[in-house]
Amino acid sequence: MPLELKLRGKSTTQSFRSAIYYVDMTLRERLSLGEAIQQARVLHQQRLQSGYDQAALDKAARQGFANGAFEDNEDEALEVIEEFYPEAHTQAQPTQSTTFAEKLE
Repeated sequence: MPLELKLRGKSTTQSFRSAIYYVDMTLRERLSLGEAIQQARVLHQQRLQSGYDQAALDKAARQGFANGAFEDNEDEALEVIEEFYPEAHTQAQPTQSTTFAEKLE
């Protein structure tokens, strides 16, 4: 379906004025539900005609994940953060005046 993601930010006293971000999945602007469904049906037919098989793709993905050795271990979380974000781990916590763009940098 022709959907879009919208990022919303909010801060509250409960979050100590730190931003909390929400993602909403909505229909694209200026598009009715009926039009979105019609576009999705047309796209689905085009994919079928071109040989795209979503069911086979989903099956292959499930098999691939089943073959992997994935574990969620809370004790290793800090090690993962240190490996992928070494500079972020050593820096002090950002102040409340830090903007979202600065946090991304």
